[in-house]
Amino acid sequence: MRHSLLILLLCCGGVLARDPFRPVAGSVCEASVEPLTGWCLQGIIGREAHFHA
Repeated sequence: MRHSLLILLLCCGGVLARDPFRPVAGSVCEASVEPLTGWCLQGIIGREAHFHA
C-alpha cells in the first residue's frame, strides 16, 4: 500500500507543477505605485567588504 501511494504521488507531481515566474491565472494585478519623490539616501551600513545601502 505504501509503495502504491508513493508511486501515485510521484506520477501526479508533474500535474501540479507550474512556472513560478508566470502569474497565477485569474489573479488581479496590483495597481502601479507612484514613484517616491523628495527622498534621499541617508547613509549605508555594514563592513568594508559588505555594505548595505
